[in-house]
Amino acid sequence: MDLIFRWTQSLVDNPEFRKPAEYFLVQGTFPVFVALLLLTLIFWLPRLTELRRSLREMPRGVQLALGAVCLLGAGLRLGWIPHTPQVYFDEFNFLELGRGMLKGGEALVPGWFGAGPALVPIPAAWSFFLSLVFMVTGPSLGAALGLALTLAILSLPLAFLLGWNLFRRHLPALTLTLLLALFPVHLRMSGSLVLETGSFFFLLATWVALLRYQADNHPVWLYCAGTAAAWCANWRMENPFVVLPLLAMCFLVLAPQGLRALREKHVYLVLMGVFLFSLPGLVSYILGTGQGFYLFYDSEAVRLEQVRMNQVNNLLYWFEGRIHPPEITALALLGALAWRPRRAALAWTLWVVVLQVFYSQIPSADFGLHHALDSWRNALQPALGFMVLAVAGLEVLREGLERRFSGGWVAVVLGVALLVPCTWPIRYGDFVHSRHVWQEEFYFMQEVAARLPTGARLLAEGHRDHLRCPELHTAELGYATGRDWQRLELSEEAFEQPGVGAPPVFFGELVDSKKVGQRTFLYYFGMRSSDWDYRRRTWLHDHLQMRIVAGIALPNSGGICFTLYEVVGLSEQGQAWLRAFPRPRGGSH
Repeated sequence: MDLIFRWTQSLVDNPEFRKPAEYFLVQGTFPVFVALLLLTLIFWLPRLTELRRSLREMPRGVQLALGAVCLLGAGLRLGWIPHTPQVYFDEFNFLELGRGMLKGGEALVPGWFGAGPALVPIPAAWSFFLSLVFMVTGPSLGAALGLALTLAILSLPLAFLLGWNLFRRHLPALTLTLLLALFPVHLRMSGSLVLETGSFFFLLATWVALLRYQADNHPVWLYCAGTAAAWCANWRMENPFVVLPLLAMCFLVLAPQGLRALREKHVYLVLMGVFLFSLPGLVSYILGTGQGFYLFYDSEAVRLEQVRMNQVNNLLYWFEGRIHPPEITALALLGALAWRPRRAALAWTLWVVVLQVFYSQIPSADFGLHHALDSWRNALQPALGFMVLAVAGLEVLREGLERRFSGGWVAVVLGVALLVPCTWPIRYGDFVHSRHVWQEEFYFMQEVAARLPTGARLLAEGHRDHLRCPELHTAELGYATGRDWQRLELSEEAFEQPGVGAPPVFFGELVDSKKVGQRTFLYYFGMRSSDWDYRRRTWLHDHLQMRIVAGIALPNSGGICFTLYEVVGLSEQGQAWLRAFPRPRGGSH
């Protein structure tokens, strides 16, 4: 979940990593975004006359009834945006991008940042665009808002026009679309057990849509099937390897309908969009630059070791429910039993078996793969909701205005009007109002603040195994506590060979603080299941005298724990190490 932020951070703060990040941005996401935007305009805008004619054929009563249902659904969908920013900000990591934009308890990044750009085919391009802008302007709220406004003007009307075409006179598809647009919000706001149920729900929705497509050969069902399939894989890095084959089989194995749809109804745009959007993540994975937090490890050897460990432990993730093998197996069985011809069913079943074998070779923490398609999935969710509104809004307004304006103009007006509710600033505290592990962490940080005496020194322990990057949870620590913090850093040499070479710099700083009567506290993030974390914690207890002030453990979240220690001083082992070597004059260890 760190990938987008880390590339952004590398562009802004870390010249050492600018070259691979710039290469990825310029060669990958930006051209794909432009290409898809142009293709969408080319294929949909010239058909406005045909669409307008078909919409006039709808009886007025059907128009109004459809409009009422769709406006209700889309209104609910829009209503979630200001209140559930975790759904978007957790995915796009704007907490990290906005680290310098927090002021007075309010996040100065608007709620639209997550939902608005998601209406364009490549929502993840948003943070890459922002990175490029920041390279020129520096981290600037004004630049971010300007970019948001530009993308809004492009994306919202585009979504209206697309929805107007895709769902005309197709009430069953609108109903399914409404479910797909609303249910994922509840899914992302729920716990892991509901996530399992949700995945099964979308598995069934995928097959309902596919069967409907076989019955009436309407391309909207392929679109709905692809959307539901994107949710079948749940919310982790396995998405591309479930969804891409699913979509490929939808389009190619359902011959001859699928092939005919590719030629005649431009359904290939959906497949092309998914493929092109996933391509940068796949390329980064092959090049070894897409391993998320691996990118910022201390050395290549450490990074490769972490990759190896994840490959070895990947099968364990299967049985922990991360990759959901029961659902993959169910896909294979449904394909074998329901598909015609039998040759296609056999091909599908074999492909799912290959998927399961291939899974065992994927590092479990490869967030590059996760983000590549996860962002595409999150693009479809709000886009579908707005498309529903497009159908109803265009029809009702055109009827009320006696068709004085063309549909295209109405779409643009509605799109721009939505900028107001979608750009309303949201408070940072809303980020944590979901049933999420980070909610517990945020509230614990507030408890930490209540226990810190005035003038105390706060150390934050960085952790490689953190599901998010250390920069994020330490930035949140500073915000939640209202205190300045200092990163506690250890060199590999000091950690692997304690007592050899110069001791860590903070040893001397700790002694100096003790002399002037300043109390020192350590905020520690840990994972019970991590061998690396066990060694880290043991090292700290061996060299520091600490007492627990407060702590929280989350056994249902992989044994994650947050602990506040007061560092009383150095242990005998730490003191001996400090006495054996002269105090370092500079540098950080």
